[in-house]
Amino acid sequence: MKNLLLFPPSLTSRQRAILHGVCENNKLYHLSEGDGINRFIKIGYESGKKVDIEKGPLSDDDLCKLLETHFSIDASHNFTTAAPYPSHSDSPTVKMGLMTVDEFVKVTDSLLELERQDEVQQATDLISKLTPEAAQLRGNSLLNLRVESMETGLLGRTLVTLISGKGFGSGISTPELPPHQFGPHDIVSLHSSKGWGGGGGGSGGTDRPIGTNGGGGSHGSTLASGVIYRVREKSIVVALDDTPEDDSLLEGPLRLNKMANETTFRRYRDT
Repeated sequence: MKNLLLFPPSLTSRQRAILHGVCENNKLYHLSEGDGINRFIKIGYESGKKVDIEKGPLSDDDLCKLLETHFSIDASHNFTTAAPYPSHSDSPTVKMGLMTVDEFVKVTDSLLELERQDEVQQATDLISKLTPEAAQLRGNSLLNLRVESMETGLLGRTLVTLISGKGFGSGISTPELPPHQFGPHDIVSLHSSKGWGGGGGGSGGTDRPIGTNGGGGSHGSTLASGVIYRVREKSIVVALDDTPEDDSLLEGPLRLNKMANETTFRRYRDT
């Protein structure tokens, strides 16, 4: 019988990444869903019978037994060597057998990066299907922002302070940001709102999905990406990975999208 295994969120990022690699090698369906501690993976046959795997921590041996039972796959060497996706030719690989600590750290770091990329891609796909207003209501986007200040910090990275653009130029005090799910260490992308026709007011300005705007790409013009540095009631500070060559592009209105959170990945890397 063809099954689709639904694993609990208790799996580590390393275990999920290895399962992605095993499925890729064996042409099985695989997808991670959810955010943060609620993230889980499902593998097998996309239209197969759903099988919920018991909650609680699962060891590498438990995962190997499940793969053997449901798909007749011997994945013991994958968990021993932690080999990454074959399509990533620049990723480090380790020969079968015992690894040194340095080899283990190097390969595990590669696997964690693959899982992080997968989470970012899932967030991108979700936001592309939503209208700007719907994305903001879910807490995944903030609309009609403007740059209050820019400064250099964090090892030379540019710190950009974003505030609401509602009532800008009217003399009123800066309003609080609407409810959202942004927090420190969130991976974010900054976009121009001009591509989807937003502007005045505080909610945006179009009822079309972000992925169907009339110009500026699937998410409007992407200006920069970075990590949330600080969150306050009226502002969010983003440490940008890079800045546009033309600073005038940051004159707004702007939209901030939440892509993933780096905290979990940093903890594993620090460990």
